[in-house]
Amino acid sequence: MSLTHYHCTHCGHSFEAEEKDNLECPACFWTSSVVREAEHREAQARAQQKTSQKTGSGIASAFWAAFGALKPLFIAAFILAIAAAVFVWFKPRAGTLVERIKSKKREIQAPEGAGRPQVLPASDNAMVPKPPAALSDAENAILARKVELDSARELSSMERELLGRRAALRTGRIEKLPGPAWTLEQFKEMLAEQQNAYKIPLARSYRKKLEKLFEEKYLTAAAAFSDGRRLEARNLWVESLAFPVYAGDIEKHRGVVLTMLKPFINDTLSKIGAMNGMLAEGPVRDLEIRLNAAYEQFFGLLEAQKWDAAYDAAQSLLALTGEFDKISTQKPQVPAYPPAVQIDRDIGKALYDLLEASQLAVADVSSLARDVRMKKQIIETLLPGRFEESLNHYRAGFAAMDQAQWQAAIDSLQKIQEPALLERDSMEKIKILQKLVQAELDSGPVSS
Repeated sequence: MSLTHYHCTHCGHSFEAEEKDNLECPACFWTSSVVREAEHREAQARAQQKTSQKTGSGIASAFWAAFGALKPLFIAAFILAIAAAVFVWFKPRAGTLVERIKSKKREIQAPEGAGRPQVLPASDNAMVPKPPAALSDAENAILARKVELDSARELSSMERELLGRRAALRTGRIEKLPGPAWTLEQFKEMLAEQQNAYKIPLARSYRKKLEKLFEEKYLTAAAAFSDGRRLEARNLWVESLAFPVYAGDIEKHRGVVLTMLKPFINDTLSKIGAMNGMLAEGPVRDLEIRLNAAYEQFFGLLEAQKWDAAYDAAQSLLALTGEFDKISTQKPQVPAYPPAVQIDRDIGKALYDLLEASQLAVADVSSLARDVRMKKQIIETLLPGRFEESLNHYRAGFAAMDQAQWQAAIDSLQKIQEPALLERDSMEKIKILQKLVQAELDSGPVSS
């Protein structure tokens, strides 16, 4: 299995994954910012090339523009310099030129601290804490990184785009039959063709019984399906297969009538199988309706920027998506067929095989759940009041790190369970802090 290198332009995280559409960054869970590592490097190279070209041409242009603007000043300064030189030449001097040169030389050779205190640069005086030597620059950067929750901050353009994006539920619903329902004319035409093909004419009285059964059961079932009465439709189609025994002879009935009616029987069985699936999926379809309604309510709260209520709605939505996983593992529950129907044993066996073969078609809620999680993470950064306890643990972790108390920092950060952004940052810090704890066990304290 080959893996491709990817880069997230949102959080800067690089990772490997299988190549597929809508790949999600494992660090920030964004999908729109994930590009191939090679493409990212090419874009950086092009940007640097453009910048260097602009810089070179900009410097030359700026130089000649500045020279043209300052040209009169250069001329005036030259004239003043000549006048000053003439004035100095003719003015009486207190000392000779040699003495002035020696005096200047002594000034240059005087110690820097003579006559006034030496002022060190601010960076030399300041007590800047050094990062632990046992860590890399990247690891020290992670430890120094702080996640801020601010209810008053403005949303970025990317955050507004993500919050305004709608996700669609990919339903597993199949609300149609394998083929259209037969008409009475089609049924009569099929009977005539089969009699001609087998050279066996059926008695007129028997044909009338078959046509009556078709009208009372089959056509009524088709009407019930159109009205959404699925269980009634399924049962009526089952009853439409209860053909009267031909001439009271079961062997002749099976050998002649059921053979002639095979096209109709097979088509009706396929409809019954589809109906069994629809009936078994009833609870799933109800759950899909609830999920769609909950998502619409959640989206309305986002548009109104009611962040507290939107956070609660996101929690409920994610709980609903979890129910789909439970349903997908359950055995389908299909209602039993009508008990009083007298059907040929071979047709009956086929009907009960359809009961066992019914499988649930569960909706794919993964894309919708991913959308809700991304929106929830943005909402969490706007609700510091909701996570005051977690923020206190986070601050305690930083205080412990300032004192080089690595295990105490781990203990504080491990208590953070939410929000997701704070928890993920804490987990990254804990992995690094555990290295420092192990380093102290191996070779003594690691100072900050």
